[in-house]
Amino acid sequence: MKKILALSTACHKSVNREIYRILNKKGFELILLVPRQTYFNETLVSADPDNEKDLRIIFDEIDTRRPRIMNFKNIKQIITQEKPEIILIDNDPGSLMVLSCCFFSLMDGAKVYCLTCENLCINFISTLKRKGFKFFFHTFFTSLMLNLSKYFVDVVFTINNEGTENYKKFGFKKVKKIPLGFDTKLFHIDQKKREEMRIKLNTNEFLIGYLGRTVPEKGLDVLIEALSKIQSDRWSLMLDEFKDYSSDYQKKIHRLINEKNLKDKVIFVDPMHEEMGSFLNSLDILVVPSIEMSFWKEQYGRIAAEALACGIKVIYSNSGNLPSLIGKHGIFFEQGDFNQLSEIISLELNNNDIQVAEKEERSRYARNSLSVETQANEMIKMFLN
Repeated sequence: MKKILALSTACHKSVNREIYRILNKKGFELILLVPRQTYFNETLVSADPDNEKDLRIIFDEIDTRRPRIMNFKNIKQIITQEKPEIILIDNDPGSLMVLSCCFFSLMDGAKVYCLTCENLCINFISTLKRKGFKFFFHTFFTSLMLNLSKYFVDVVFTINNEGTENYKKFGFKKVKKIPLGFDTKLFHIDQKKREEMRIKLNTNEFLIGYLGRTVPEKGLDVLIEALSKIQSDRWSLMLDEFKDYSSDYQKKIHRLINEKNLKDKVIFVDPMHEEMGSFLNSLDILVVPSIEMSFWKEQYGRIAAEALACGIKVIYSNSGNLPSLIGKHGIFFEQGDFNQLSEIISLELNNNDIQVAEKEERSRYARNSLSVETQANEMIKMFLN
């Protein structure tokens, strides 16, 4: 039984611990290191309590506001005491957390694995051009950490094709693409939940969903513009309210909804992650209208994978990882093109025959290729290789 020490700031939320529960059940002795508190929208929030029956959790101090240089306060002592054979870090290799684990692992010969979401070019010149000269020192320091860690990190797990190619080109020893898995217990086709949720939402209309952050790069304004062109049709829009966030862009979206006279067609929701499967099942289509920016393009598209697991057709832009993730199991449009998006949604509105076989195919694809069980199996292959 190999002993794994896993470091994850995301696991301050219990719902994000499923991958580690599965690894623990598959014969590894897994210890999960998570923040005692983490910053959320500039507010310190305590971690979800340790209610695990089998998974051992260590809570430690860390300042999560700066991902590149954040580190657990007692990481050296924890590695020394636990003597793991594998250190698994949910952070980019160009980070102080990964670099310090590489250094401390030399004492006992632990293998170091890390998981990155990055899909932009990571070499120094490209990054400096993208960020600008005022970020020279930040870019230089990140490049230095990457150049050091590539000699010590045994495997980099990526979640998209571009990241895989970028880290290979940079010179990392082994780079393996894996899915960012969803929990099959939460996300699957469920007709009963669909009916119950639509009663709760009080709608019989064709239900279009947007569930995600309200930030410019997610392209929600493109969807609003598209829907304004077909506002006389019978549809409703389920919109994630994201109450914990407040921004100028969020205010812009509310203004746009009012200006386009769409307020009566919007159903605002604020689902917990554990409820998301029910909300997704109630939809007829999910729209993921992400837009590439100089600093970002869609890294994965987790909500799309979860929707596919529920059998829902996804209308998606050609930003970043979305075409690779969804492919033939949805319909893509040119990012930012609200006219094309409007036409696609209009066609779906007028062709709303439920195709059970298609729903099953989408769900089967997601379950076999994108689930947390698939993620665990791919990781285990690398742990044992």
